[in-house]
Amino acid sequence: MGSVDSGANVTRATRSSPYGSERTPVHAVPQKDPAADLRGALAPIKVTNRAAITEPREVAQLLRALHGYSGHYVVEAAIKLAPLVFVRRGELRAAEWTEFDFDASE
Repeated sequence: MGSVDSGANVTRATRSSPYGSERTPVHAVPQKDPAADLRGALAPIKVTNRAAITEPREVAQLLRALHGYSGHYVVEAAIKLAPLVFVRRGELRAAEWTEFDFDASE
């Protein structure tokens, strides 16, 4: 490694270039933690635990309830599709038909 150029907040290490005498930057190393100035500026995130179904009988009961839902066609289709593909609701809403491969389905 060659010389070290010091800037206000960054030290840049350089090495000789095989194409001439110019110096090529290797990497930049911050001299201080830039996030230190932000400590205490944001409120801490409050963790909320959500209820989870852990018993197989409760899962079966939920699936029966989902299958029995009747409402708007799009909502009904999404509710029935969600447990089959295991994606988040935002991913299901934004899904495009090109993402479904019906030929490779089992």
